[in-house]
Amino acid sequence: MAKKRMRGLGSAIAVIVALFVVFPATTALAQGDLTGSIVVTVKDQDGGALPGAAITIRSSSISLSGVTNNVGLYRFLAVPAGVYEVRAELAGFTPSALSGVNVRFGETYNASLTLQLGATDKVTVTAALPQVDVSLTSTREHMDQQFVQDIPLRNRNFQDLVNLLPGVVDGSVQGSRPETTGYRIDGASDVEPYQSGVALTFSQYAIDRFELVPGGFQARYGEFSGGVVNVTTRNGTNGFVGHLGYYFRDNSLVAEPPVTYPDQLHDKAPDTRRFYEAAIGGPITKDKLQYFATLEYRTADVGNVFAARTSLTKSYLGSFKLNYTPTTNDQWTFFAGANLSDIHNTVANKYIAPEFNADGTDNRVLLNAQQTHIFSDSFFIESQLSYLSTNVKLKPTDPDAHVTLYEFYPDGNTRTSGRYTSNKVTKLDRTRLTETLSWFLGQHDVRFGADLGYLKTTVSQRINPTRFDFRPLGSEFALHYYFDPVEYDEGGFEGAGYAQDTWKAGPRLTVDFGVRVEYQKIIGNTDVAPRIGLSYDLTGDAKTKLYANWGKYVERVYDRYLEWGSQPGGEFFYVFDPTGPLADGTEIPGGGFGYRILGDNKTPYVESWTLGGERLVGSDFRLGLSYTEKRLFHQLLTYSTSSPPVDFYDFRADGKGSYRGVSLVANKRFANSWEAQASYTWSRAEGMGSALGTFYGPTLIPPQDSIEDSDRSHVFKLSGFGRLPWGFLVSTSYRYATGLPYSIFGTDETGGSFYIGKRNSHRMSSVQALDLSLQKAFRIGGLELSLVGEAFNVFNHENVTAVTTGVTNHGEPTDFEVGRTFQFGVKFDF
Repeated sequence: MAKKRMRGLGSAIAVIVALFVVFPATTALAQGDLTGSIVVTVKDQDGGALPGAAITIRSSSISLSGVTNNVGLYRFLAVPAGVYEVRAELAGFTPSALSGVNVRFGETYNASLTLQLGATDKVTVTAALPQVDVSLTSTREHMDQQFVQDIPLRNRNFQDLVNLLPGVVDGSVQGSRPETTGYRIDGASDVEPYQSGVALTFSQYAIDRFELVPGGFQARYGEFSGGVVNVTTRNGTNGFVGHLGYYFRDNSLVAEPPVTYPDQLHDKAPDTRRFYEAAIGGPITKDKLQYFATLEYRTADVGNVFAARTSLTKSYLGSFKLNYTPTTNDQWTFFAGANLSDIHNTVANKYIAPEFNADGTDNRVLLNAQQTHIFSDSFFIESQLSYLSTNVKLKPTDPDAHVTLYEFYPDGNTRTSGRYTSNKVTKLDRTRLTETLSWFLGQHDVRFGADLGYLKTTVSQRINPTRFDFRPLGSEFALHYYFDPVEYDEGGFEGAGYAQDTWKAGPRLTVDFGVRVEYQKIIGNTDVAPRIGLSYDLTGDAKTKLYANWGKYVERVYDRYLEWGSQPGGEFFYVFDPTGPLADGTEIPGGGFGYRILGDNKTPYVESWTLGGERLVGSDFRLGLSYTEKRLFHQLLTYSTSSPPVDFYDFRADGKGSYRGVSLVANKRFANSWEAQASYTWSRAEGMGSALGTFYGPTLIPPQDSIEDSDRSHVFKLSGFGRLPWGFLVSTSYRYATGLPYSIFGTDETGGSFYIGKRNSHRMSSVQALDLSLQKAFRIGGLELSLVGEAFNVFNHENVTAVTTGVTNHGEPTDFEVGRTFQFGVKFDF
């Protein structure tokens, strides 16, 4: 394995060196990872270019300046996302300005200013009109600060915003698994390398901007195939700001489900939460050095109607950000974030016996430093160093819990007394350095980047005995499994290099080509991922574009895969006529069991293409239509096989899948006191199988042409907010989705499962929910007091998320979303 990894590393270095040769001194895009760009053209009233004009762009936190060249043009290459005023001045002319220029991640705004002859101090200010970035060969969906902070989110977690955007269902972007969505906080990866998901979460109030690139993204982005989520936390400004907030709800504010279920233990799902949040920000030195800090303490005591106990979590979420702009050509950003959580009863559902649950702690830290240096209006470099550390511990809630019990029944259902009768410690440390050079050369925006890192993961686990009882199936015996200790300690190099060229091939045509090379130490593979895209400005006025893109997108293989595949296993025993509920009776040696990775460690990847168009309607509305197809290869699946006298849990990268989807999007930018977005998506996802961790027997291999477990055929979403008279603000989100598919299973006398009929031939009922928030603001001197009332799932719709799958009672809900819930809050802003 070590030799293979070294060969992979050597291959990665060789390809990166080759990219230097192919793209000599040419490296990409006129905007950065956290930034956009503004291209300013200054003319006189007759349309003549005005060289030597002084250009200034100013936001609430920074001011940047430049001078137009001999054709009256100046490029601001790395402009932090935000809203700016663009001003042009030249001796003998009246100054002119554009207000409300909205700069977004990776986008270019083309500002044209006309100066009238005649010297005067009066500045002519006009409102900037929205544009479609016709240089982008894909689409992007954005949420700005006001939208992010006021939209009702049940758990106030920023990652839940992604489910409001088109093409996203239950965290899955366009048919890819949720773990293939890449979250980035201020340019640094916020994905947990051990088992996927968001590494750190933050207060909703800490988020400034939220962007989803659903597909067709450039070669600068790697490790993920589903989509890229770019998030910036709030910056300090030149004015002092402060915030205090408190939100609460308890069981009395939760409605009973619309129907009564068998085995229901509670009238309604327990859901008591408290959110205490504080923020402060301001200048240390005006236009140069600002800070912004947030701290949130939250508690959650939640469960469902079937669970005897609830899960209690207490968490601290903190962030601190420092922005330093010593000169126009230098920008520094420092960010620190931390999550500290204590959990009692990590899982609360009907299948986990109360005494066999687990307690845990989950502590995480993310540090990030970024510098951008601009050498000229056509060349700049970005450097970023980030560090992620996680420490997660689990231990049995009941120290006397010494065995896990599984019972198998003819209806296909399995009942367990618990699955957490073990002690487990998982630690992870990741350091990553990213360097990016960007040049603007004639009609080419070219970028070259390198991403180097070191990842170390350790897992220590002691698993108590497990008993599988087949007597309810008519068998005379049970099985006792005894596990060897798990000690996993892996660390090594990760690296990637990429080159990207965005070529203005004609007045209206843009061609985008890139290639990315990735090396993953966990599997020792080097993978090349080419991408190409086209964009055409149909009307020549940056209001309508047609675009198409194709690419290969390599997926990250998480440490959990290799850790599971390298576990030592243990021994199992037959127990005939056991007399008690725990591990008793006479044991007869049955053999061993183990875990193994079959075949080569192939890298999961996706080939995807999209065809779409966008159109600005008037000055406020944007319409979009797109069609996407995906083919998924080498998806990770797990199987259970028997080769007496040893049973194996096998890990194979042999899953395949496909996705087809059409999305229709309508956005209304904030104007006339309101903003909204709506989308409809039709899609079909097939094959592949459930996420890693679902063990398939010989009769349960997912057919490639069957509907995927996460498929929702029709999804409609609507969200937005509006300012009303007398200090009221209303915000809302609505979603409708086809119910999830499910299969019916039978169980043979050995406990093996098999499909009854075709896989995923049944569906749960559709889900829908309307969430509302109403705020009333009171101005008291320099203080704004806001009272907040929120309602989730207003119509108390029964949104089922899991059902029984046995032959005799399939379709009975075993889990569902919480019913109608009210939440109240108060905010102080100053």
